[in-house]
Amino acid sequence: MQIEVDSLKSQKIVAVSGREPWLEIIYDLFPVPEGESRPQPLLSGEITFKPEVTGLISANGKIEYQPYVDCSRCAAPIQWNISTTFSVSYRPELANQRPTEHTLEREELDEYEIEDGMIDVAQLLNDQVQLVLPSQTVLASPDGKNCRVCLDPLEGDLVVSIGEQNISPFSILKNLKDDDDGEKN
Repeated sequence: MQIEVDSLKSQKIVAVSGREPWLEIIYDLFPVPEGESRPQPLLSGEITFKPEVTGLISANGKIEYQPYVDCSRCAAPIQWNISTTFSVSYRPELANQRPTEHTLEREELDEYEIEDGMIDVAQLLNDQVQLVLPSQTVLASPDGKNCRVCLDPLEGDLVVSIGEQNISPFSILKNLKDDDDGEKN
């Protein structure tokens, strides 16, 4: 779904029931596992678009969704609960006013450029879903022996334990030494 910016003269509320055909782009990223009898979970929510006096368009919303994701440990499907609110801004396209590579300021992190006079609602929702999903979906039980979600044991060669230390991956990389050819080991 796209909203034409020129038609946005006052606040516009977009209700998402989950049955909109334009949500297929998101549903395709989180398919229902084979053999699952339940239907595709539906994304629902509401987004309010409001033109501001500064020329920006604010978008505030809330979405709920329970997509299937893979356990990072066992690859078993997990239905992950997403319930989040968001607030972003859209600004006019500045293609010729800024270099192609640009360091973003903090206030620009939640801004989108309006492209071709349109706001892509499906892209906004996809971004919000992707932003709230964790990078790893395995959850260890309190004793650290099982995956809390799928209950598979967390033992064997695939699990690396670093004990109780909080070791940064950057500190490990820092300790790499150059060999004679100047390449990292």
